[in-house]
Amino acid sequence: MDPTKIPVSQLLKGSVEKEDVNIKLHLDDVGNGVVDAVDGDSIELTGRIKKFTNSVQFKGRACVEWQGLCSYGNIEVQKSTCIDFDEIFENDSTWGQTYELSGDFIDVEELIRDNLIPELPQFPVCESDGKTNRCVKCSEGLNLHKKTNIKKDVWSELDKLKFEE
Repeated sequence: MDPTKIPVSQLLKGSVEKEDVNIKLHLDDVGNGVVDAVDGDSIELTGRIKKFTNSVQFKGRACVEWQGLCSYGNIEVQKSTCIDFDEIFENDSTWGQTYELSGDFIDVEELIRDNLIPELPQFPVCESDGKTNRCVKCSEGLNLHKKTNIKKDVWSELDKLKFEE
């Protein structure tokens, strides 16, 4: 069975009120073009599924180990990103608001892609300073706050466009 499909038949029948989830899984192409998930079962999904009248709620946490290059020093970086989620699965899902309850299971692949991938860093750093997302390790010695000296003659063509009142 596909590891992204979590069985909820016991919940739907009313045999149990809630079900705990703790799985590791692999999805292809998890990344944002800057960082990618580490090979293997790199996504950890934990949480609790509860049944409601015509739906189930999955409240939990997803974490992914990712790798990429530091934006400042092109050094390999490997870290993890976690997100918390609280989503509803129902038979008549509403696009952008709820997910599809498919028979006796919920498919969490779309949930992971919708919630986790946007949280992956666009500018990964080896060691953040916690304020500016500047890499403390790679940017040492770089004068990143150095002011550039723009020559006034660059703007001289624009000065010719002054309008008379």
